[in-house]
Amino acid sequence: MVENAGVKGPKYNFDDGGYSLGADKVIVLNPFYIKLDERKSTPILYVSGESAQHRFNDKIINMSKEADLDIELIDKNSFTSDNTDKYNDTGVLIDWLDERLNHKDLNILPTDNTRIDEISKKYGAEYLVIPGAVNYIYKSPVKKVPLIIISVLLPVYSWPFIFPFLFKKFTATGVYTIVFNLKTGKQEMSKVGVAPYGDRYDVLYSFLYDYLSQIKRPGVSNNK
Repeated sequence: MVENAGVKGPKYNFDDGGYSLGADKVIVLNPFYIKLDERKSTPILYVSGESAQHRFNDKIINMSKEADLDIELIDKNSFTSDNTDKYNDTGVLIDWLDERLNHKDLNILPTDNTRIDEISKKYGAEYLVIPGAVNYIYKSPVKKVPLIIISVLLPVYSWPFIFPFLFKKFTATGVYTIVFNLKTGKQEMSKVGVAPYGDRYDVLYSFLYDYLSQIKRPGVSNNK
């Protein structure tokens, strides 16, 4: 697995290369799960089916319980007629996030921070978490036609070592989590992990649990 830590501010734990935000509760906004299949004549980036998205949301909920982190999951794709408040809150959070990203190099708070303060107090959460996962299916690095020709010329006992390359689906899964402080507008955490496997439960579990645990872990100082 490949790990890459992004922001290394005061809440970055240099002892183990992780973060320690010390959050008790966070807002998880619009988790998404997408796939990229390079085997097509034109690579197609598409959103997974509704059931797959719900499974990913369920994994986040389950992992937050494992990490002892209370979350308020707000997913615009799962709203019902009874979720008017959350629908409105989502619009405010998305606008705030867009403005925050557009002014990431400026030390200013996005506009409409009064509404953000209200949302923060409403859900009892200081941080906004943006999680996502990408399942990437890529072309085999081995040309299949030459491999078939070679296998015919080789002894039969070598076939078990060659045939797997003819039928194997080459995949990788990336999971990322970005965390913003709703009070200051600052990006407090950025984590990206990539594993050379499909979207297996254990892969998603490993990354999600790790990232959520770092959000929950009591804060530390890197001043020594």
